[in-house]
Amino acid sequence: MSDFYEIDFLPVHTSKSGDAIAIRYEINGAQYIHVVDGGYTSSAPDLANTFSSFTAAASSIGS
Repeated sequence: MSDFYEIDFLPVHTSKSGDAIAIRYEINGAQYIHVVDGGYTSSAPDLANTFSSFTAAASSIGS
């Protein structure tokens, strides 16, 4: 697979402004996941589901 990046902006389900931001990218066959902003506690399940989809799609995640 060629190098790529994916940025997910997840809603935080609150009247306050904000979002949860997760990034997944691949460089030379190694995949990486970063959390830029985790949002609020209420957005944790959505962020966890996003990570689950990231790791399910990857054969391995680099460190």
